[in-house]
Amino acid sequence: MGKTIPIYDYPEFNETFNELFDKLLNESGRGAILIGTSYVEENLEKFILKILPNTQKKYTSRLLNYPGPLSSFSAKLELSYAFRLIPEDTYNALNNLRKFRNEAAHSSKDFYLSKIDIDKVFNLGEGWRTMINESSASMMLKMKTESLKISLSEIDGMDEEKINESISSKFQEKESIEILEKQWPHWKLILGLSLICGMLRFYSDETMEKLGESKTWSGIKNNA
Repeated sequence: MGKTIPIYDYPEFNETFNELFDKLLNESGRGAILIGTSYVEENLEKFILKILPNTQKKYTSRLLNYPGPLSSFSAKLELSYAFRLIPEDTYNALNNLRKFRNEAAHSSKDFYLSKIDIDKVFNLGEGWRTMINESSASMMLKMKTESLKISLSEIDGMDEEKINESISSKFQEKESIEILEKQWPHWKLILGLSLICGMLRFYSDETMEKLGESKTWSGIKNNA
């Protein structure tokens, strides 16, 4: 997958995933994309705040609050890419997320995650789309399987063999397949956005490390 980014090593990853899972899984497609994009924008704003030479509220508010130059998701994204804080593939992926968000926010038509090319949001380099597709499907099936096992184990006469047969049969039913197909895009969105937020934290730390080596930057931060 190109450059190795230790996203899973960040203790915030599970926290981010669990928070997005609680917020997005049962949302409509429109609600999921709006809430998910807002969450990513908050992380992008934290990234920018971390590298600003002046963190006083009066200064940051002038930049980040409307009609400040960095008040929109688009502006934050353009700045991050223009100053090489994020790579091109992340920039393109987040731009696709922004476009889907705009479509969901401004269109009166029905909006379904299954009807858009959601994989464009996770085109973060070689192997990323495949990894997110496979991992999200595996996580979804694992949770569904564990939930069914718990329910079936409470039925008298159900041993492990019968439980496994029942689960296998359940997943082959047309209704179950349709439910899984409907929910899978939500799982992909949750996992993908969690990884993107982890990447932004990684790039933030990487940028701060580089800036910390600059005597000029250190002087600015110390005097801010």
